[in-house]
Amino acid sequence: MSDSASTDREGLRHGAAAFIESDRFDRHVAKLYMQRRPRWPLSLFRKAVPGLDRSQCRDLVKRGRIVRAFVVMDSGIMSGGPMYCGPALVTASLLGTDEGDRAAGEAQGKVTDLWLDDVPAGTEPELEAMLADDEYHPYRKRLLPRAFGGESQVHFLDVEIDNELASNRNPFLSPKFFYLDDPAPEGIVLQIPS
Repeated sequence: MSDSASTDREGLRHGAAAFIESDRFDRHVAKLYMQRRPRWPLSLFRKAVPGLDRSQCRDLVKRGRIVRAFVVMDSGIMSGGPMYCGPALVTASLLGTDEGDRAAGEAQGKVTDLWLDDVPAGTEPELEAMLADDEYHPYRKRLLPRAFGGESQVHFLDVEIDNELASNRNPFLSPKFFYLDDPAPEGIVLQIPS
């Protein structure tokens, strides 16, 4: 993780509440339903995203955990324009804490090393199997092996990244992507403005 600053989760929650009531939310939901073929050569193909409505998202703002996400792989999102929206695989701690965010950032680095073959094949078979299952499933949450997340409940999340909501479109310079996570195992994971 590139910084150790504390995250203002209440500020993000307040911003998320305003976002849900805005035209930006309508544009974001419309983008989630647009069918675009990803540029990434992996099979991160978009499937229909289960419906999002304002009342459901208002409730999510009240009870959801705010988590910071770290991009492992995307579908060419970062090279798309500011209005581009596409699927990505990220690491995030579902604890919704600064400590969890740090663990998720460290896990992203370890996973990236493995994925880029900086670690010999067969070293982490469970994680390698998770990476091999690269088809996008809306709201999928998969707990990473303990060696990658420790006690911080670090997960792989299948999410959509909307460039319009990101603070910086280059996740390797300033990886500031935040999501509201419904604590239910198959609950919504909604990007919020950062």
